[in-house]
Amino acid sequence: MRVIERSIQEDTQAGGDAPAARFTLDVEELQDYPTDALPGFTDRLLATLPGLEEHEYLPGEPGSLGPILREGMCIGHLVEHVVLELLALAGLRAGPGGTRAVEDHPGLYTVTLACRNEALALTASRMALELVASLLPPDHRPVLGLGLLAAPIETSDADGPVPGLASLTMMAAAGHEHENARAYAREHTLAGGRSGVAIDVATLDLLAPVDLLAPIAPVA
Repeated sequence: MRVIERSIQEDTQAGGDAPAARFTLDVEELQDYPTDALPGFTDRLLATLPGLEEHEYLPGEPGSLGPILREGMCIGHLVEHVVLELLALAGLRAGPGGTRAVEDHPGLYTVTLACRNEALALTASRMALELVASLLPPDHRPVLGLGLLAAPIETSDADGPVPGLASLTMMAAAGHEHENARAYAREHTLAGGRSGVAIDVATLDLLAPVDLLAPIAPVA
């Protein structure tokens, strides 16, 4: 797998008034390997994140994620659910996600996450990709391009089965304290902006030690 770009979008369609973190993922050879074609993968994933069993597969539609995983689900769509579960475990509120296949480009998926702390959404996205990769059979390559999403997150003995979860939870708790200030700054910065236009909100991220959200060019 490879992350090839990411952006921050003022996208009300992705979840109310929250900006959306968005990245494009190339699942490469995994396009031909849905979850049911990866021996032991679904069992390992649900043992690590049991909450995925009851995830809504499509918002507002009947059916949960567990049976879909066992029947066969594309890894590109699965990543979104893993990110949302990590955010929930960290206590961070996020709107519904969305994953779309890129037309005429098999294996490319655009993942959108509505969250008031975009940097933490991107950090959770990196964690999700690392977690998924760690559960794949060993002949699949590590994920490339993770640096486009976030810096590595600190791990500790308190993480349990999910590396970095304790740090993500602490960051989410600290971010909640700044939510009012961030919302005020964003409201004034984005006044008059257009929906769907990429914006630089790095100066609004009070937690990021580095500029995670500056505009970037797609990686070939």
